[in-house]
Amino acid sequence: MEYDDNFRRLNIDRMLAEHELDRREHLRVRPSFLTPVVFEWDGRDYRIMDISRGGFSFVNQVPLDNGWQLLGCLRLPQEDLPMEVKVVVVGNSEEGLVRCMIEEISPANLEILSHYIRDRSKELTSLFFKELAQP
Repeated sequence: MEYDDNFRRLNIDRMLAEHELDRREHLRVRPSFLTPVVFEWDGRDYRIMDISRGGFSFVNQVPLDNGWQLLGCLRLPQEDLPMEVKVVVVGNSEEGLVRCMIEEISPANLEILSHYIRDRSKELTSLFFKELAQP
């Protein structure tokens, strides 16, 4: 019981710290493991680790050069059609995380992406407060 309480407190503290440190222009969310967002590029599917209206990141075994333009498609949960996007690589981490900035997306697809991010943010907030409310 004490282990569960400590784990829950640490998890809540971590989420609050991430929120405070993540001061970006656009709201960024992590997709659900069960309903992932996928970036289709170069004949492969890459699971998106986090996404915002301005960009996203995914794991790749080989770093990509900053400035590379990638033309691919995003597949959001509950969306039938993939969304064509052009992104620019803006960074790589030592862990293989490739960070991309969205350079081109249709206005209609940007609106769909915005709705997904808003809905996912609400879902994550709800989960956070349910966890917080548990004794």
